[in-house]
Amino acid sequence: MSAVLKCQVDLNSKASWNGPDGNSGLVGYADGPDINPSLYNKGKLKIVGNIRHGEYNMEIRNVSEREDGLYTCYQINNQKMTVRETFVTLTVQYSPVIEINKTLSEHIIKFTCNPSGEPNHYSFDNWQHHSEFHEFIRSIKGSDDGTLTILRSNYNEIFNGNDGIYTCKASNGIADANGKLYQSGSIIFQNTVLPIFVNSNKAIEFGFYGRMIDLTVLVYNKFGSMQTDISKQNDTLNVQAKQENSSMNDLFQGVKVTVSGIKITFQLSLDTEDDFTSYYIKACNQKGCRPDPPEDVYVIPFITGIVVFWSQGFNGGFPQRFLLEYKTDTSIFWYTEVLMNDSFQLQEHYAINNLTPNTQYQVKIFSLNRVGRSKTTYSFFINTTDYELKCTNVYSYCVEILAILAGVMVMCLIISCIFCCIKRSKHCVVETSQEVRYDEIGTINFSNVPVDPTIHVSQENDIDNNDILSTSDSESSGERTFTGQTGDAYENPYQSIHNEGMEIHLYSSIISNNYENTIIFPDNPAKKLQKYFNITMNDIRNPWLIIYKKKQ
Repeated sequence: MSAVLKCQVDLNSKASWNGPDGNSGLVGYADGPDINPSLYNKGKLKIVGNIRHGEYNMEIRNVSEREDGLYTCYQINNQKMTVRETFVTLTVQYSPVIEINKTLSEHIIKFTCNPSGEPNHYSFDNWQHHSEFHEFIRSIKGSDDGTLTILRSNYNEIFNGNDGIYTCKASNGIADANGKLYQSGSIIFQNTVLPIFVNSNKAIEFGFYGRMIDLTVLVYNKFGSMQTDISKQNDTLNVQAKQENSSMNDLFQGVKVTVSGIKITFQLSLDTEDDFTSYYIKACNQKGCRPDPPEDVYVIPFITGIVVFWSQGFNGGFPQRFLLEYKTDTSIFWYTEVLMNDSFQLQEHYAINNLTPNTQYQVKIFSLNRVGRSKTTYSFFINTTDYELKCTNVYSYCVEILAILAGVMVMCLIISCIFCCIKRSKHCVVETSQEVRYDEIGTINFSNVPVDPTIHVSQENDIDNNDILSTSDSESSGERTFTGQTGDAYENPYQSIHNEGMEIHLYSSIISNNYENTIIFPDNPAKKLQKYFNITMNDIRNPWLIIYKKKQ
C-alpha cells in the first residue's frame, strides 16, 4: 500500500520534506527533488507531481507503522521573502501485532491479550490451548477485553493440565499482507510445581521370582532437578534411581497429549514372597514435596456426631493443614469440614456434629501444604450410635471415655499377669543344689498299707498323673504289687497311702540300687514332712519322684 503526501508550493520557491525517523524523532526526508540517502526507508520514497504547477508531493510505497506520524512541507520564497509550512499527518492503518502478558496468583492464572494496530478497536476470537508439541487441547472463550482467567489450583492442588501454549486472536478490520483479518500471538506457560506422575504409568508390573526387575515410572517435572525414593511397607529402600529425559503421554483437560518428562527406573531383586507387594515412590523437586497422608486414623462414633483422631505425617518441609470429608453411605456428595492448621501435637482430633443417629458414614482425611495435597486416606465406615451421648466437647466426653477404656484394658492386663504368675508358681520346678537334703523312706510293706478303694481320681486335688513315676526292676506293669481298682479308662487310679510302717530318715547317702522305695522332696524340715504323712494323698504336695519296690 502506498501513500502520497501533498504539498502546494509557490513558483520560484525552494521546498523540502521533514518527517518521523521511526523512533519518535524528526529527520529530513527530501530537499527539493532529492531524497535523503541516510534514511532507513529511502528506497520507498519518491517526489511526485508537477513542480511547475506547484505540486511538491512525496510518495511513500509499502507504508508501515513506522512511517506513521506528522510530516512537514517547508517552502521558502526568496523573491517574496516568505516561509510557509504545510503539515500532513499520515495515519497508517495496519493489522495488529499481538503480545500476551500473564499474571499469577495463588489460585488463578490470568492471560491478557495486548494487540497493537490501527485502528485500535479490536474484536477477539476464542483462545486456543495447545500442548508443547502443538497438539490441540481446547478452545476457551475469554472476556470482551481480551483477557483469559483459568483456575490454577483447588485446595492447593496444582494442575499440570494447564501447561502448554496459549494463543490469542484479534482483529481491527485491517487485513495483513496475506489477507488475514485475525492476527494471533502466543505464549508458553509452565507451572513451577512439584513433580507429577503422568497418567500413562502402569499400576501393575509383573516379575519373576528370584530375578531382577526394572520398576519404571514416568514423571512430569518442569522445575529444577528432582530427587526420588522408593519404599515398601513403609520402609524406605536403599535403591539408587536412574533418571533420563523422555517423551510420554498424559491427559491434559481430558485430552491425551505428548509431553516431555523424566523416566525413573529402580532395579529391584525379587528374592522373597514379600517382594511381590505394593511400592510407594516419592518425587520432589526445588519446589518441595507434598505432605504425607495422616496416619493412625480412627473414628469414635456418638449419637449425633463422630470424633476423628489421627497422627500427622511428614509435612513436606512446609506448614500443613488438614481437610476432613464425610458423607452418608448412600450419598454421592462429600461434605467438607473446615481446614485445620497443624497443632504439632502427637495426635490431632476433630469433632463433626449434627449427624443423623444410627446412620453409616464414610470419613476420609488428607493434608495440605504450599506445594500440594497428600493422598487421601482410606474411607472409614462408621455408624453413629443409638444411645444418648453427644460429643460436644472433645476434652470432656471423648477423653473421659477413652480414659475409662484405657483403664479397663490396663486392669485386665494386670489381672491376667497375676493369674499367670499364680498358675506358674503351682507348677514350677525347683532346682536344688548338692547341699539339698533328701528324705529317704525305707522298704514299704504293701501288705501293711491300707488302700482306700472309695477314693476316685476325680477327688484328687490338682495332682497330675505325670507327677508320679512308678518303676520296677524290668517287670511289666501287670506284675506290680501295688494295684488298685480299674475304671474311667485309668489303669491304676490314684489311692490313699498312709504313713504306717514307713521309716523316715532326715538324710541318707544314695548310691546305686538304693533308689528303690524312695520319695524325693525339696528341702523341708522333718516335722513338716511328718505332717504331710499324717494326711491322705489328696493333700500331699507333688513330689519329684516316687520309686516303689515289688513285695518280696
